[in-house]
Amino acid sequence: MRITIFDIVLVFFGFILNTFFREIKSRGSHNIPKEGPIIFIGAPHANAFVDGLLLMKYSKRSVFLMIAQNAIRYGHYVGILARAIHAIILNRPKDLAEPGKGKIFLDENKGDPLRIIGINTEFTKQLKVGYQISLPREYGLSEITEIISDTEIVIKKEFKEPKALEVLTQSGGTSYTCMPYVDQSNLYEIVFKMLNAGKCIGVFPEGRSHDRSEFIPLKAGVAFMTLGAMAANPGLDVKIVPCGLNYFQPHKFRSRAVIEFGSPISIPPELIEKYNNSGSDRREACNKLMTIIYERLKLLAVIAPDYETLSVVRAARRLCRPEHRKLEIDEMIDLDRRLINGYIKFQNDSNVQEIYKKVKEYDQLLKYNRLKDYQVHKITTVKFRALVSLLYRIFILVLCSILALPGLILNLPLIVKAQIVSAKKAEAALKGSYIIIRGSHVIATWKILVSFKVIPVSYGIYTLIALSLAYKYNWGFIMNFGIFSPIIILTMLFMNSYVTIRLFDFGTDLYRSLFPLILTLSPSSKSTIKKLRKVRDELSYEIIEIINEIGPKIYSDFDNACIIRQLKEIKSKVSK
Repeated sequence: MRITIFDIVLVFFGFILNTFFREIKSRGSHNIPKEGPIIFIGAPHANAFVDGLLLMKYSKRSVFLMIAQNAIRYGHYVGILARAIHAIILNRPKDLAEPGKGKIFLDENKGDPLRIIGINTEFTKQLKVGYQISLPREYGLSEITEIISDTEIVIKKEFKEPKALEVLTQSGGTSYTCMPYVDQSNLYEIVFKMLNAGKCIGVFPEGRSHDRSEFIPLKAGVAFMTLGAMAANPGLDVKIVPCGLNYFQPHKFRSRAVIEFGSPISIPPELIEKYNNSGSDRREACNKLMTIIYERLKLLAVIAPDYETLSVVRAARRLCRPEHRKLEIDEMIDLDRRLINGYIKFQNDSNVQEIYKKVKEYDQLLKYNRLKDYQVHKITTVKFRALVSLLYRIFILVLCSILALPGLILNLPLIVKAQIVSAKKAEAALKGSYIIIRGSHVIATWKILVSFKVIPVSYGIYTLIALSLAYKYNWGFIMNFGIFSPIIILTMLFMNSYVTIRLFDFGTDLYRSLFPLILTLSPSSKSTIKKLRKVRDELSYEIIEIINEIGPKIYSDFDNACIIRQLKEIKSKVSK
């Protein structure tokens, strides 16, 4: 088997992912056709570059990602990697945008929402028909249909969003951005050739990464690519494989991720026929395919109306999980998805609203006591046993800290630089778009990108220092390797970092386990623990009971027998 640069880069990406994430679970890879052209569509696009790495690593096919041109500007090494993986570079209008001169506003006195007035603007020089103007923080954009003068234009679609109208009607007008029309015919030609050759393409149809708990509107480009390729090459059977990307705290180092592949979407022949007709039929065909894509992606992603709902649903999932076994992270994602669907369908039910409120209060109670849900029933009430266990764990934690200290010191430049840069980039992303909530979608990416720069420099310096010391003090265990000495030192540095990461994982778990023991040693521990257990068991019973009631109304594969067993187990606890 011939090893290519693509394969080497893929191994490198795998190393990065396994270092950043503590656990990655892949589901549904059996759904991916072993041959033939495929367009992989990933959503939600919650982790910038990391999403693409996951898709490439776990698809079991050679996937050529579609990457925006502005991503290449993040650093020359990004461009090198993009070329190595044969990425398809997409020029978006927003990547070529320029600040518009002067200010613009909407003259309400004229009563025409399509007519935009400029102050000290140069519309005839900066704009052309077909260009778009974009408002600050991406409050809205619209295509230009007519340029009347340097200070007056007509747009295709009026701005309706309240925030867009607010900035357009404020005193003095608003700044704006000029976005040129980009002819994508060359891009489509490249895509058609690749699909016709049986290759696979990776696309994120939301068009940009974000940190919202729901999808942002999908772009129709993937529909044009699919239908266009099949229309241009009769007999070509392009499959669309939906891919759900789900994370537990995606921006945090050593967090967890689940990538799930759905069954492939076959394109109905009637859509290709409509696409060939052009005009309104073509738009209708693309819209229908986008609807299919959206519905299929919804089945694979955890989509909540807001972060509070997502937080409450995850707390409810912990309360209704079977006690006799630990759920795998992919099972957690599946249960989250089902609970959210159930909540959305029955959120106006008074019982559901009451449980929502109780779960929220219980979650706050846990946070106040610095406990995790799984620890509630594991807390010992025997103070002496708790004291012995606490002292032992503190000793082990101190020991782990001492062992991890060398690796921590060696990697301190990376840790500090990554934190500073990623925080700045998150802040910039937050300021740049009202779509963004916290800017967490870029943090993991920038931590990884910073490591590309800092690790070679810092480890190179450490290697030179070690070599000079070995030469000065005649350290035989290094100098005996001759020209391979630098490689030995670098290997030792990476091994040290690996051990530090493992100690970090173990130490984090150990640190979290201290709080239940501290709670046990407090004067009011018995009453607090008893209250927590009582609240948990009663709430768990209520949640499982309502799941048993509404579950069969939503899911045909609902396991009623399993729920009844759980109800009996919890009821026996509650009655004690």
